[in-house]
Amino acid sequence: VHDAWQQLQHHGRGQAPVVNAQGILVGMLTRADLVRFGPWPDSGMGPKARDDAYTQTVETCMLTPVPSVAAQTPLRHAASGLLDSGLPGLPVVDDEGRVIGFVFRADILRAALRDAGLDTWV
Repeated sequence: VHDAWQQLQHHGRGQAPVVNAQGILVGMLTRADLVRFGPWPDSGMGPKARDDAYTQTVETCMLTPVPSVAAQTPLRHAASGLLDSGLPGLPVVDDEGRVIGFVFRADILRAALRDAGLDTWV
């Protein structure tokens, strides 16, 4: 868990897919999940509890099953999946379930603005 937190912080990400040894999507880890998990110095945990939390695996706090979309998924369906899941982004997976990309809320908004034009929003 500690390593995952460090990776999210280092890359400036709020979430990351969790894959198995074959690269198949098995879960999603979000910074919010890790904060709720509470192993951080300002969490009020004592040193022993914090050390125990640091050694937990990502599996203990990841979201699973995780919603995902295929590359051919219409943007409307991806947007619906984002709204339903409450996640800031969804993994894009191939036919075998390997992560090949990510679609974020900003991607959906960008496409909507591009396709509809700004005058539609006024």
